[in-house]
Amino acid sequence: MKRSLILFLILLTGRLLAQPGYDRPGDENREPAFFFDIYNFYSGDAAQTRVDFFIQLPFSNLSFIKAGEKFKAEYSIAVTVNDENRLNLITEKQWNEKIEVIDFQKTVSKSDYNLSTRSFKLPPAKYYITVIVEDLESRREYKAEAEFQVRDYNKELSMSDIMMIAQKTVTDQGVAKIIPNLSRNIAKQPDGIPIFYEIYSATDREVEVDYKITDAKGDSLFGEKKTENLKAGSNQLFYTFNFKDIGMGEYKMVISAPYEDGKTVVVSTKSFVSKWSGMPSNLKDLEKATDQMIYIAGPAEISLIHDGVDFNDKLQRFKAFWDKKDPTPGTSENEVFNEYYRRINYANKHFKQMLEGWRSDMGMVYITLGAPNNIERHPFEYDSKPYEIWDYYDINRRFVFVDQTGFGDYRLVTPFFGEYRYRY
Repeated sequence: MKRSLILFLILLTGRLLAQPGYDRPGDENREPAFFFDIYNFYSGDAAQTRVDFFIQLPFSNLSFIKAGEKFKAEYSIAVTVNDENRLNLITEKQWNEKIEVIDFQKTVSKSDYNLSTRSFKLPPAKYYITVIVEDLESRREYKAEAEFQVRDYNKELSMSDIMMIAQKTVTDQGVAKIIPNLSRNIAKQPDGIPIFYEIYSATDREVEVDYKITDAKGDSLFGEKKTENLKAGSNQLFYTFNFKDIGMGEYKMVISAPYEDGKTVVVSTKSFVSKWSGMPSNLKDLEKATDQMIYIAGPAEISLIHDGVDFNDKLQRFKAFWDKKDPTPGTSENEVFNEYYRRINYANKHFKQMLEGWRSDMGMVYITLGAPNNIERHPFEYDSKPYEIWDYYDINRRFVFVDQTGFGDYRLVTPFFGEYRYRY
């Protein structure tokens, strides 16, 4: 097989939206502490597949210390490969990463990150992967686990895994440099979804490659066929799914190519999401995201978004509204946007009864004012229906919710007038 000409560029800094953490009352919508992805590639030896690990850690999850004019951080990464039953250790690698920055703001940034990679050679089988990242200053530890199938490339025609691309450049020597999209989030890629993959062929041949995208239900949303002239050996291919106007949700891309008999097909798939930072993962469409703005936007502002001529127009109006609320317009994050939809997500998970959580009375108060300073719960009072008392000490307000039906449908009995505006 020909030696790969693709250089996977490892940068010390990049841009990535990340979600801040919350201790009270809980944060089910927090982004992972780090992103990682695993890719199969042909190694030149059919008995041993090359498995590439990429790991991306935001600076905000590290403890920097001042050293002269710079700020330094160091962390360790341990990747352990066990058999699929987790009974036997197959192999492991551990290494340290060091970061130096001059700008203090980068040390607390959720959008600057370090990207690193290591490769293994493994025989085709299913494995259980454990990744542990430890900040060596604070000793905080982050962990992720995944099952992974190592592909068998001892075939006439085979395909690597799909690598989604966050950024691609080409050097003067014609070498492509790729930063992979490890989050698999394409919300900020409005011009299509660029990918890289390889096809391995035993002979020169022409194949018709089928590119598809399906939704979470398996329904086809995009399809295109493209003829590729393959050479014997490794063929490196770039492709951009011209898939735009995508709503929020979970998706899967599928690439397939038939053998010469037309019956056997080689396939590679990749799941991905379209999700704005801070948006709950169960929110699937812009229309609903706009409806949920009732606690921060007026009726005319909501109607303006709904009245957009098409998806792109509505999306631009939606973003324009939130851009005006951004307390840090010079950064890639919008903290007000993130917090607002974090509260929506929390309300949907904790206050859903007869109505969706964000429409409930508890949801209304929680989304508008945030978490209360104190909650008194009275679920089994002898002489009254179940009720809760929420205290907000900083505004000297108390709200009482009563479950009139006994089915957890708490209704607000304390007046909640228009004097209460959304508090970030």
